Amino acid sequence: MAEDLSKIDEFAHKNELIDWWYFGALLDKTNTGLSEWTFIANFVMARGFVDNLVCILIPPNEEPIDLSGWGLKAGCIKAADQELKVTCQKNNWVIGAYPEWHLHMERSKDNHDYSIDMKFNAEVNSNFRIYSIEKSRLGHFAVFRQRMKGKITIDGEVFNVAGRAYYEHMYGFIDPKSSRGWYWYCMPQTKKGNLSMNIALGVSPNDEIFHRFVYFTENGRDFGEFLNYKFEILEERTFGEVKYPYKFYLSERNENGKLKAIITRTSNPSAGIHNTPFGKITFITGNAIINGKLEWKGEKYDIAGKSIGSNFLIMY
Repeated sequence: MAEDLSKIDEFAHKNELIDWWYFGALLDKTNTGLSEWTFIANFVMARGFVDNLVCILIPPNEEPIDLSGWGLKAGCIKAADQELKVTCQKNNWVIGAYPEWHLHMERSKDNHDYSIDMKFNAEVNSNFRIYSIEKSRLGHFAVFRQRMKGKITIDGEVFNVAGRAYYEHMYGFIDPKSSRGWYWYCMPQTKKGNLSMNIALGVSPNDEIFHRFVYFTENGRDFGEFLNYKFEILEERTFGEVKYPYKFYLSERNENGKLKAIITRTSNPSAGIHNTPFGKITFITGNAIINGKLEWKGEKYDIAGKSIGSNFLIMY
């Protein structure tokens, strides 16, 4: 049975082990103190085991400000299955539904107080997929590009912010015997034009790539895909005992077009090792730069742009 790619599926799935809601925003270049910062938020429920609240601010070329709450007591995050209403510790929440969302977070660290309030509006249609290998199975609802407007308050000083953003909701089960994790990157918008791109690679327990995709859209309605591309690591970095691709090359040619791209991480990611129901995991997230060319059904695109990317790897 074919997937319903236009399926709207962003509410909680109480019969599944995992639900998570992820927002990533690239702030515009401005003359304010937060010019070109990156914001990453993630509400994660592993029912009966642990909850995680990810909240990260990344200034350009500076150390990330990690305001996350990892290893929260199971049930700390509440979520509804008939509407999008996800809350954690009262002052951290996201509400709404496609195509509009409202997120609010209040966090403190190192004697500094942060309040983040953002509204998101979809600029493209949503996209739904199901990914599975052996016992692992994840439903994936994604919006490749949103427009974000809001305020970030730091120690009482208010900054008006805006930018392009990405949103996804995933649910299901990860079996560490069949899936180690993934490399994932999203570019909400190229420097030139309106192309939005989502790149991911599933990593097996022996570090082979068992699943790969590049999905993209320009007009927000029609989606293209590359599903069999060559993946070549050009430079590796190490965090703890885990190696991950710092710079890599993608290429594919099929009946509809061709793709060539180099993805390079920036040197200031947020990285940590955390306990999960699947064991210890390494989570590395932050920015990357994409440079390359894409041709699809006769149209040619320059796909240079800034992306948000994460590496999620189980440590065996």
